[in-house]
Amino acid sequence: MAVELLGFVAAPLTALTSVVLYFGWNRQSAIYGYFGLDPTVLKFSVQDYLLRGVGVAFKPLAVLLAALVLVLVVKRLADRFGEHVSRWSSPVRWGRRVPVASIARAAVALGLAAWAGVALAGRFEPLVGAFVLASAAVVGGPLLHRGRRTFPGRAVVGSIVALAVFWATTVHATRSGWALAEQVDRHPTSRPALVVRSTAKLDFPPSLVAETRLVDQDGKVTYRYAGLRLFAYSGDRWVVIVGREPGHRRLTITTLRDDSTIRVDVVNG
Repeated sequence: MAVELLGFVAAPLTALTSVVLYFGWNRQSAIYGYFGLDPTVLKFSVQDYLLRGVGVAFKPLAVLLAALVLVLVVKRLADRFGEHVSRWSSPVRWGRRVPVASIARAAVALGLAAWAGVALAGRFEPLVGAFVLASAAVVGGPLLHRGRRTFPGRAVVGSIVALAVFWATTVHATRSGWALAEQVDRHPTSRPALVVRSTAKLDFPPSLVAETRLVDQDGKVTYRYAGLRLFAYSGDRWVVIVGREPGHRRLTITTLRDDSTIRVDVVNG
């Protein structure tokens, strides 16, 4: 009993964790891909992806869950109605009745699946398409697991619903990441300002970043760079906004390794 209860709790939790992890990875890929930076160089950990994904993924997953619950309620009401409709079905020559409820269910499921196919081809809103695909599986599911062979049918339904969830997750994560990147691209001054001190000369465009050469009383040379903005920090990498170079539509961002040769100060302004 305890093992069954543990499995009942662990399976949905594992699936939810996988969705949130995938959401975080996809969103980070969209954010940095917008600026042409490969996010793998930032070495995000699993925890980073989970923390960056859970806050944004909660709303779409909650909406999808509520929508599926609504579909299940409508399906249950339709089943009740179908029981009454089947009594009114006209008999055919050999004495059987036409399964009106099953035919209607199959027609609705096929129509929803066709709608999802159109959305998958890029001719309709993909988030709606993902919901429609899940609805098609829920509505047409009973036709797949009638009789004794219930497990294969339920497995198909569960796989289709899972595919719809990952589809919706991919679309929303990409859009969310691009929206954040576009916001930063339009308003870079909304990000914190940085002052970088380095023992080695850094290759920043002089038209965008102010470089000051400093010599202390012992003759040690350091370089101070101002005009940078903080984009993010991950592991041992600072992701900094350099600025918008002439002729470029998007901001230039770069990474700095967080080691003993540089010092990064976050300042106001």
